[in-house]
Amino acid sequence: MLDPDSSSSILILFVLLLAHAIFAAAREAIGSVRRSRRMHLIEEGHPAAPLLDNIAEDATKLLTTEQLVLKSLGFFIVAYSAYLYTSPLAQQLHIAGFAALLIITVVAVFVTLLFGELIPKEIGRSYAEPLALALVYPFSWVAFVAAPLSKLVSMIGRLLTGRWDDAEEDSFGTITEDDLRTYVDAGEEEGVLKEEEKEMIYSIFDLDDTYAREVMVPRIDMAAVECNESAREAMQKIVDAGYSRVPVYDDSIDNIIGILYIKDLLRYWLEHNAEPPSIKSLVRPVYYVPESKPVSDLLRELQRKRVHIAIVVDEYGGTAGLVTIEDILEEIVGEIQDEHDAEEFYMQRLSEHVYIFSARMDLDDINDEMDLHLPTDESDTLGGLVYNALGRIPKAGDIIDGASFGVPDVRLTVLTVDGRRINTVKVEQIVKKDGDTGARRQASGEKPSELLRNPRNSISNSS
Repeated sequence: MLDPDSSSSILILFVLLLAHAIFAAAREAIGSVRRSRRMHLIEEGHPAAPLLDNIAEDATKLLTTEQLVLKSLGFFIVAYSAYLYTSPLAQQLHIAGFAALLIITVVAVFVTLLFGELIPKEIGRSYAEPLALALVYPFSWVAFVAAPLSKLVSMIGRLLTGRWDDAEEDSFGTITEDDLRTYVDAGEEEGVLKEEEKEMIYSIFDLDDTYAREVMVPRIDMAAVECNESAREAMQKIVDAGYSRVPVYDDSIDNIIGILYIKDLLRYWLEHNAEPPSIKSLVRPVYYVPESKPVSDLLRELQRKRVHIAIVVDEYGGTAGLVTIEDILEEIVGEIQDEHDAEEFYMQRLSEHVYIFSARMDLDDINDEMDLHLPTDESDTLGGLVYNALGRIPKAGDIIDGASFGVPDVRLTVLTVDGRRINTVKVEQIVKKDGDTGARRQASGEKPSELLRNPRNSISNSS
């Protein structure tokens, strides 16, 4: 048996641990160099840059080589340590051989993880570019030597799991939305992403959980023309509204027969030098979607069908509103203002716990802004919550205790209404701390913040 205290034994363990550390640092460094930076290095003519880009782009080879080499080295470190030190430790401590083996294994694994993986990977991330360029050649040689064994292991894995297809497997496994959000957060913290870019990516994630009813222009705000109106009257309405396309209905807004494009109206006028006898002949087919349609699916369908506007119908088949591609894009990038859009009131912060919101404000956004828990199971908007809580048509001055909808530390006050439509609502969060509330702070003279405008959900039919 080798002497555990001999310099050769210690040197072998040190070399194994050093190889483990270098390979872990190399793998982390190669994977941490951004593609834009790799392209820049290639343009500068760095000799190692093309190989670095080639290996970094082959995620399967990168991960397979890492797993095979690091696990093999780790196994040899633990096994060699156990071989050298189990018996001496058992004799010195007068314990059973199994107990000594367990102690040696735990210590070897800990040392390997700390000094052979965690610390080297942190160094690899911190000095990614110079380490990647310096270590990419030895890494590629190891990957080349390990390739046959990697393929053998992959074939055995497919044999055991019954997966015989030759399609390249996703070596990273299933990446969840939470994983992606974590990567995005890390990207922002490291300065790779700006806050606005992070919010846009988050908005894309949220599309699957957003439904047509949440982004549509509600029925009451729709601009539409009656099919029996003259072309001149229809043209005037479209111009006054500032839209390029509007729904056309017969007798009732619940009976929409098509979509009128202003360019079709103008084309007829120019080609025939006369007013169209009826706008019915110019309407295009209407595309209907249910209120519960996920926005992500809706966007794909609108793109596939090459239409820009869809009519949203409720559970009874009546018209609930309309939604355009612009409305969906605003969920991602924020409000898209054009020369025809009036700036829409969004919210006004009066104090830390007192806000004025548009009744069309999404409850999820209010919850995020004020750190509240307003219920969203029956209503999507603040106006809907007020209607459900009152059980009647609201009027200015109505006060709603949050206890009526399960949030006792909130008070809602209807500020302005227009007929049956709520325009603005004050939301107060009651903070019971030393008798101090958001309302009292407002009364004490704290200045309101600037008026904010809605970055999305603009009232438009798109143009």
